[in-house]
Amino acid sequence: MNMTQTQENTVPHAFNLLSSVSIDGNNALSIALTQSRCKSISRQIFTMWPNLKVASIKLAEITTALHPTSENQLLLAVTLKRAFNAFRSNQGKDVERASEFLQILLTAADEIIKFQLLGYKSKGAYVVWEPFSEPIEAWIKRNEIVQITWQENTHEHLNDTFQWILAGKILTYSDSQMVLKYKKKPKKGVPKLCVVGK
Repeated sequence: MNMTQTQENTVPHAFNLLSSVSIDGNNALSIALTQSRCKSISRQIFTMWPNLKVASIKLAEITTALHPTSENQLLLAVTLKRAFNAFRSNQGKDVERASEFLQILLTAADEIIKFQLLGYKSKGAYVVWEPFSEPIEAWIKRNEIVQITWQENTHEHLNDTFQWILAGKILTYSDSQMVLKYKKKPKKGVPKLCVVGK
């Protein structure tokens, strides 16, 4: 579904929904890769590690390309940028680089639970999306929602539990085993742009 912004902030938290175009996981991923300037490097890495693309698509299905962060950025684009930069800067084995990529995807859970997503129906009633329960697009269609709004959640629970709930939604068993084997804390900080050759 095509989503038009209803606010003029850097990252609006409210969107009107038009049903003419479907924003599925593949489309959301493509949008986020463009926003993060990582399309070129994604082709290289996803060719070598197709499971990383599958996990990225599944994350995109859960968040869409519109989910905000607490720093008023776009969650999917920011997370992918960090993941690709970490993959490129990691000097370890390829499997360690892939593991770090997946670990960073899981950190999106920390931002997802900072927000509450409200979906408004045509007559004004609203429903609340339960984090990690189902892809946002499926939830929108099932409830016939015409507008969505993200509100900051006052009840934060920041711990690894939510990352592993997300892992159950986007990782295969083999991916989860790889992450556990090579688990390390992702580096924090403002990510640099993904530019091939630098």
